[in-house]
Amino acid sequence: MGFSKFRYLPAELRIHIWEDSLPQKLGRPIYRWREGCWQLSPCDPNTGAGQPKLEFRHTLLHNIRIDLPQFLVDQEARAIALRWLQRQGATITVDPAQQPLTVARVFNPMHDALYVCSGASEDYLNFILEPHERLEELDGRSVTTIPPAVRHIALARELFVNSAGLFHDIFHHFRHIQTVYVMEDVPPELDQQTRDKLQDWWELERTTGVSISWDFTRDRFTRPLSEAADDQRLWGLLNRASVGLRREFSPELQAVFEVYPVVAVRRGAQTPSLAE
Repeated sequence: MGFSKFRYLPAELRIHIWEDSLPQKLGRPIYRWREGCWQLSPCDPNTGAGQPKLEFRHTLLHNIRIDLPQFLVDQEARAIALRWLQRQGATITVDPAQQPLTVARVFNPMHDALYVCSGASEDYLNFILEPHERLEELDGRSVTTIPPAVRHIALARELFVNSAGLFHDIFHHFRHIQTVYVMEDVPPELDQQTRDKLQDWWELERTTGVSISWDFTRDRFTRPLSEAADDQRLWGLLNRASVGLRREFSPELQAVFEVYPVVAVRRGAQTPSLAE
């Protein structure tokens, strides 16, 4: 039951109540990888000069639905919700085709995590092979490959178990990744397909496990000081995954490569799956 006298409260008190009803801040959102983001741009359509370009267009990733009921209450609440979104540094789009009106967050390659589905091995294989398949379409013609701007990637721990050289395969094209999040116990709902083009709002949260850093002078992961069995097992998996890896960054990027154990946490409401 609503509070019918709310609009008669002093403006300062109403604003305080609206602000307290909002989440504290956005965490590290997860955006699920989808096939089709690698795109070939043709030569100059006017002159025909130059080489075609292959690039990962992160703008083709499905946006995340941000559940902010305050956005739908009235003009005052909407203005406060929009200011909160701006403080999070989020690029927001409002989809008028969605009913009710929906606020969605656009992928930020500098902050958000690209997630590769763990539910089916084919998803990971397609993730690795897609840029190579697009290159094959050129029949040997020269092409300029633009490294994706993505800085963070989230992978299920199960992918590391039998994947020697996993990092070498990923960084062949995703050269700017500085953080890998190893996800423990991935919730089945995270991998479910939905009817909607908007993704559910999931974020990453650190576990009690330690972070593990790459030693650029020795080209290997630094062994964690922690003697905890989980930390040592993760270090062993990372060493196997880094076979043949040499991390190099362009001069404009900070040479940082770290791995964090995390879990996925749902924010907001759930979208019905295709199976429902």
